[in-house]
Amino acid sequence: MEMENIPDDVLLQVMRYLDVPDLLTCRVVCKRFGILALDPDVWRFRTLTCRDIQVDPPFGFCDRVEFSEPWMCPVLRLAPCLGTLSVDLPSASAERNLLYTTTGCAISELKLFVSRGGTAPAAKVVSNQESLGRLKSLNLTLIPLESKDDSDISELLCAAASTSGLETLDIAVRGCPFNFKLPEAASPRKAVPGALKCFRCKSGKHPAQLGTFHNIVLAEYAATLEVADLGGDRHDASTAPLLAGMPKLRWLGCPAVLPGLEAVATCETLTGATIYLKHRKLAEVPGAAEFLRRATQLREVTLTYSDDLVLALVSAGPSRVESLTINTENWMSFELPNHKFLISALPLMPSLHTLQLDLLTQEFMLAITPDTAPALRTLRLAPAVEEEAFSCAHQFLHWPEFIAMLRNNPLLVVLVKADRFCFNLGDICEPCHFDFTCHQEAWIGEIEDASIPSGWTKLPRYRRPVRL
Repeated sequence: MEMENIPDDVLLQVMRYLDVPDLLTCRVVCKRFGILALDPDVWRFRTLTCRDIQVDPPFGFCDRVEFSEPWMCPVLRLAPCLGTLSVDLPSASAERNLLYTTTGCAISELKLFVSRGGTAPAAKVVSNQESLGRLKSLNLTLIPLESKDDSDISELLCAAASTSGLETLDIAVRGCPFNFKLPEAASPRKAVPGALKCFRCKSGKHPAQLGTFHNIVLAEYAATLEVADLGGDRHDASTAPLLAGMPKLRWLGCPAVLPGLEAVATCETLTGATIYLKHRKLAEVPGAAEFLRRATQLREVTLTYSDDLVLALVSAGPSRVESLTINTENWMSFELPNHKFLISALPLMPSLHTLQLDLLTQEFMLAITPDTAPALRTLRLAPAVEEEAFSCAHQFLHWPEFIAMLRNNPLLVVLVKADRFCFNLGDICEPCHFDFTCHQEAWIGEIEDASIPSGWTKLPRYRRPVRL
């Protein structure tokens, strides 16, 4: 078949698989190829990244390390659209700085890493993309800013919150002591069609102004928000009522110390929750515990370990929770939990099919049976980095208690977020040090299992444990 007889839609399908340099070269092959090479269908799912990272060594000077794609500027000049654009602001390149704010390339997902002097350009980038009409997801990461940036932070946040058509807004603030001021009116800078479905805003140091910003967004998009993830611990009493009044809220992430959190349990659509709890505030959980007692509609829960929070899940009777994740954060700063209360709560969780832990005790392994956890089918172990006992998956096969747990629960699948063996020879576990090749036959068939999530190892069933 001659080239001119091939339909345009077939050529477009082929061009989708070309890399960017080849696609740009097609523009000069012939007029037909030149037109097809700039068709939106060829570009709409592509990702372009230009990381222009500012590094501040401890000697008082700055350096920049550039990880950019050389065709960034041609693409921003010529391409009609992109799936994802990820860039740092400000850029070391004046040409790129100008293109980011003036390009006609419409982006669906925009990721901006904003450092010193980048807040004002970032607001212009967001405004430009809003005018192009394709922006659905905005991710802002604010990394060390100075006080001189404060005047622009308010403009950037309000621009983000008022972007029409936006469905996802994700903001991360990393250790920035802000003194910025937000507008007094509890609304974005302009009225926009309510489309926001997912709002996340977290910070290392949590300025009080971010709590105000949370309320601004929650109030404006109360009718459409389905996911709200609020970090920090400086919220006032007005946040919880806003959350409780959302008709579509299905997942909530918030600190355990959120004032009035128990009121959010009245949200009937809420089926998932993550409760953040700092170890130094373990005693400050009455509101969170009451929320878990009342929110019997929850199906997926993530907690920082607290006896009170675990017991609250089952205090109102058998829980309907299907997936439970328990994190033992900052475990070196306080006494490790023994999971006694979790063990006692399991029989009252008849629907629990997935459990994720970052700490596994002998008592817990021996307590898991079809009687105590009848629906449990998946146990995930996400180990603490510092703890040697969780450095690899192989060593579990040397624990008699672990093998006994598998034997007692024939339907249980165990996944570990670790490599199969210890590859760090400077910090190798005893089983790997003794013999890297043992249990090889047990792993056959598990390695190529497509159902295993990336980064996780499925532990095989092995009947001859060896205690070293």
